[in-house]
Amino acid sequence: MRRLFGKDEPEGFSKEFHNSAGFSKFMKTNEEEHLRLLKGLTEIRIALQQFESTLSRLEEISKDASVAAFTKESTDAKVKAVPDLVKEALSKVEAMSFSELLEATQVTAPTLSKYLSKMVSEGLVERIETDRTVLYRLKRRSDG
Repeated sequence: MRRLFGKDEPEGFSKEFHNSAGFSKFMKTNEEEHLRLLKGLTEIRIALQQFESTLSRLEEISKDASVAAFTKESTDAKVKAVPDLVKEALSKVEAMSFSELLEATQVTAPTLSKYLSKMVSEGLVERIETDRTVLYRLKRRSDG
């Protein structure tokens, strides 16, 4: 017997073999195998789509986390620099108002207010209240 598609083929392969029960069985077995493989491929495609969807979500989460980390680092760097920005601005003049310091430092009003209060309490900056305005100046070492 010869082998045909992994199956035994009767001696003297002929047209009669195609019409025989053996050929029908051979074809049915191949059809079942083909359907089993197609089912397996479909399951693999579904799993691949689920994997790609999960990967896409993970990439989005990663991007969001990277942006958040970058934004936090940028904000932290800016916040850490506020006292230096205030000192630099005040070192160029005798005194400045809050609005002038806002313009010079380019930070938000709440941030500047927070750091000015801290710098005043630490004795780095002096707060001078006049009739109509509040001015800030660097505390001089010879000052009190």
